[in-house]
Amino acid sequence: MEGEMSELGNGTPLLRYSVLAILAEGGSLVGANLREVDLSRIDFRGANLEGADLTGAQLNYAKMSGVNLRDAKLEKAFMFGAELQEACLVGAQLKHADLRFSLLAGADVSGVDLSETNLVCAELKGIVCDDATRLPDGSH
Repeated sequence: MEGEMSELGNGTPLLRYSVLAILAEGGSLVGANLREVDLSRIDFRGANLEGADLTGAQLNYAKMSGVNLRDAKLEKAFMFGAELQEACLVGAQLKHADLRFSLLAGADVSGVDLSETNLVCAELKGIVCDDATRLPDGSH
């Protein structure tokens, strides 16, 4: 596990099996480089992905309820059908992310610009937002 943890800081993207091993041992993914990695259907519940770079990652049907994604880079991420209920997305970057059919009920999107995020058929009931939050229709 020691070698895998060192990968978090050297800029090399982690591989799917490394992520699974880290999660299995309760390790941290804070600031992890997960760019363009296929992480579909992984159970991230309880994980801390604060500041992680998930640009272009495949997160389709991922279980991310209650996950800390504060300041995460999720531009162009594919999150079709992802479970994000009660997740913290404060400060996350979601430009051109695909969240179609995702479950975001109760997620905190305060200050997040969702104006260029695909939220078609996404469950948004009870999301937490503020005056700085921008929705796809341009409203706040």
